[in-house]
Formats: sequence, structure tokens, C-alpha cells
Amino acid sequence: MFFIIFVCAFILEQFKGHLNHPGWLIKRLSDTARAIQTHYDDGRYKTGKFIWWISVSAVLISLAVVLVFTSQLLPWLFWVIAFLIFYSLISTRYWWHKINLLNSAYQSGDVELIRIQLQLWGITLGTHPPHLLIEAAIRQIIHTTHARIFGVFFWLMFPLLGPLLGVWYFLAYIFTTQWSQQNNTATHLSQSKFHHYAVKAYRALDYLPSRCTAILFALVGNFEIAFTNWRQSKQALGPHHSGHLISFGIGALGISLTKTAVSDDEVGELVPDFDSNDTWSPAVLRSLSGLLLRTFAIYWLLALVVFFVFN
Repeated sequence: MFFIIFVCAFILEQFKGHLNHPGWLIKRLSDTARAIQTHYDDGRYKTGKFIWWISVSAVLISLAVVLVFTSQLLPWLFWVIAFLIFYSLISTRYWWHKINLLNSAYQSGDVELIRIQLQLWGITLGTHPPHLLIEAAIRQIIHTTHARIFGVFFWLMFPLLGPLLGVWYFLAYIFTTQWSQQNNTATHLSQSKFHHYAVKAYRALDYLPSRCTAILFALVGNFEIAFTNWRQSKQALGPHHSGHLISFGIGALGISLTKTAVSDDEVGELVPDFDSNDTWSPAVLRSLSGLLLRTFAIYWLLALVVFFVFN
């Protein structure tokens, strides 16, 4: 039944989903997260940890009580709530629209529109050449589509606990993004550690989903280059949270990562080798869109397998 509800929510989202913003829920939660930090941020790690658990627990415990109560006394209301949770957390139409918008902008040569879109994601590149804009867009799209689509989908697949786990992951993502952004703009608490636990908690919840997505990228894309990129990023980035996800995603597109030289003895960050791969053209965004769609299709197959195993 969960799978059927999931499919219905996805179909409705394709027709009723928002194109210009990811929906009222993420806006309301983002505003609430910023307000909580503004009110309670004293720069201390322990305070951030305490506030994070209080905020998240209040939502999860309330939701759990409602789900248990309705499942026992009003089963039809339980399925309605589950449907609303699935529908609220899924925002595939919005993010596919963003990818298509960037793709059209690159094809038409509208560099200014690309920069504006990247600025909305918190990325400012000024007058950098087009291939750097493509690189920034690819990295951001891979990271964001995983966090807002694949990561949520991963936890929603679990029977019975799916709605709670999906909401938990979603809340963790909202808190870590909003608290981190606000910390970067708050000059009076530039060294604040208030948001550190939120980042740590999200990384823990994203440990399995991010690795699942990374493996699927390699399976539906260029496996050899994806695996090579992962080995390089593992050596250069160490335990960096999104290093494997970005390296697998870029490698799945057939783009190798190269190390930028800082000095004769040091190596800088890993960047896509656009020159040697001749992949700086806008076509790479079309390839990325196809990669994400194939990955999403595999996630649906996994959800179907889970449905048959536990039913």
C-alpha cells in the first residue's frame, strides 16, 4: 500500500508541483529554522545540539503519535497523512525544471541567466569563463538533487517507518543548510559553532543515501571513470562528506578529475578536466539530466523490490 501511495503522490506532484519554488513546506520550514537560529544562537556547539534535538524531536514525536493513533483507529486517515507527507517531500518537478532551465540558458548563450541561477544557490562566480559556470552548475545540481530527491526517496522507501525517516532526513537537511547559510552571513558570530551539530547530524543521516546514490551514478553512467575519480577524491579529500558523491557523479558523465597544482610539492583541489575530455560544451548538462533520470528510475525499481519483499 505504501508503494501505491508513493506512486500516486509522485504522479500528482508532476501535475501540481511548483516550478518557481520548491513548495510552501520547505519555505515555511526554512523560515522557522532561520528564526530558531536567530533567537537561540549563542555561538556554542552544545546549544546548537540541544536546540536541534528539541526542534526535530518535537516534530517527529508529534508525527509518530498521529501516525500510530490513526493507524489503529482511523486507517483511512493514516493513508491520507502518509500521502500528504510523500507529496510534500517530493519536489522532482521543481528540480527537473531548474536543470532544463540551465540547459536552455547554456544552449542560447544566456550566461547572465546562468550566473543569476547560481547566485540563488549561493554561488557567485563573477566573470568566470563558461566552463567554470558549467562545473559549478554540475556540482550544485548533483548535490542538491541528491539531497532533495534521492536522499529523501531513499528513506521514504522503508515500510512503516518511511514517513518518519523521510521527515527526519528532510528536517536535518533544512536545518544544516539554513543554519550554515545564516552563520556565513552573520558577522557578529562568524566563528559560531551553533550550526556544527546540525551539519554532523545531517552527514550521519546521509551516510547511506549518499553512497547509494553514488553507486547508482556509476552503474548507470561511466563506471570506470567514476571509480577512478572516487579513488582520487578519496586520497585528496579524505572523509569529506560530499566528495564521493561529486566524484562519482562527474565521473559517471565521462569527465575525469585532475588535481590543480598549488606549488611544486602540493596539490590543490580536484577539478573536472574539461580540456582533455573536450566536455566543456553545454551538452554535458543534457548528459547530466539523463544520468539523474536513469538514477531516479533505479530508485523506483529499488522501491518496488522493497514493496514486494515486505508485503
